[in-house]
Amino acid sequence: MIDLTSIIKETFKTLIAAAKDRRQRKIDDAKHKENLKQAKRSTNLQKRHLKTTQKSNQNKKYTERKNRFSQEVANLNQNNHNIKLSSIRSLAALADEWSADKDATSLDIQTHVQQIIDALCDYIRSTFNLLNNFNELQLDTAPSSYKGNFQNDKTLFTQEQEARRTIFEEIGKRISQNPYNKLADGPWSNYKFNFSGSHIFYKMNNLSLKEMNLDDLNFYGDIDFSGTSFFGYFNSSGIIEHHINFSGAHFHDTASFTGSHFKNGSVFSGAKFYISAYFDDTHFYENNNFKDLKLEKDSIASFKNAWFDQKAKFERAQLIGLKVDFSGAIFNMGADFMNANDTAKLIFKDSLFNGKLTQFFVEDKIAYTHLLVNSFQTVHSSITMGFTPDSGTVWPNNALPVGSRWFNPKSWDNSEGVFHDVSKPAE
Repeated sequence: MIDLTSIIKETFKTLIAAAKDRRQRKIDDAKHKENLKQAKRSTNLQKRHLKTTQKSNQNKKYTERKNRFSQEVANLNQNNHNIKLSSIRSLAALADEWSADKDATSLDIQTHVQQIIDALCDYIRSTFNLLNNFNELQLDTAPSSYKGNFQNDKTLFTQEQEARRTIFEEIGKRISQNPYNKLADGPWSNYKFNFSGSHIFYKMNNLSLKEMNLDDLNFYGDIDFSGTSFFGYFNSSGIIEHHINFSGAHFHDTASFTGSHFKNGSVFSGAKFYISAYFDDTHFYENNNFKDLKLEKDSIASFKNAWFDQKAKFERAQLIGLKVDFSGAIFNMGADFMNANDTAKLIFKDSLFNGKLTQFFVEDKIAYTHLLVNSFQTVHSSITMGFTPDSGTVWPNNALPVGSRWFNPKSWDNSEGVFHDVSKPAE
């Protein structure tokens, strides 16, 4: 016989146990949720603390850098030469720290690096109290009229040249990682550089420079840019009183010498132009040297209305660009293109050759003159030679580049700026 009472008691016990179990699970769940909340609050507190600590450390780091910047700028203006050189390199290294800081914003990096560059440029633009003695300080011994301690001043002058050139060297290292490759940008390739009004009394050779305008610079003595690489637009349109040397220089972007007056000779031997070179209306008063000049493929060079007082020297020039335009150029002592690789189109429309000195003839694709000093010659030339209709009468019976003319140097009209006595174009 079934004992209902026992069954009811056991069932009741089971129900009570299940209810207790549910209540315990609720309590445990509540505790677990609370523990999770506490853990989350603790984690958030730790994160906030870590962030605060990091921010504090970052602020300390930035403050320390700012203090270093101020100190190094002060050191830059010290009279001690070694301290000055150290401050130049330290400022450049400080900019590197900013550039490599992954925690800094791009705006912070740009602001502080530009600030350092501005400080270096400010020093380059600053005057130097011994510049008035520049000519005397180029001598080995003091002239009798020299006022001051010559040997001491000469030492200070040499040290100042080194300091300023060191600034350009540090800048150049960061403008380009490879001075012969335009695409090898350095960390400072997109920053601004202001050298306007600077006094250049030291060599500028074998550097990397950006956005140069020679008209804004004051030069002392001969100018040496040999082996230097120029990035960005290059401009020169004024009077260059001193001898200037661009031998082996690399012009990675457009270079304009339009309107320049080279008073004491210019050297472009081995220079390389990657985009375009403009020498329109440029006057070469003394010896010029374009030997081994290189024009890259698809580049152009223009010498429209240029004036060569001495023989134009383009021997072995690699003129492999699109065209080289000498339209309207004046060759007072002839031109020499011997062994030039002139696959570019050479244009001599209305260019003028001195009919009293220069005589041309063509033999086996080589154009010569009777006078070697006034030679116009080129091998495998793209220059088409011809004769003026009046050759052999008033003018020499010799070949000229088609489109060019003879001129009489005595027929110059200064008021009109033209030669009145010129031949018809060579055909």
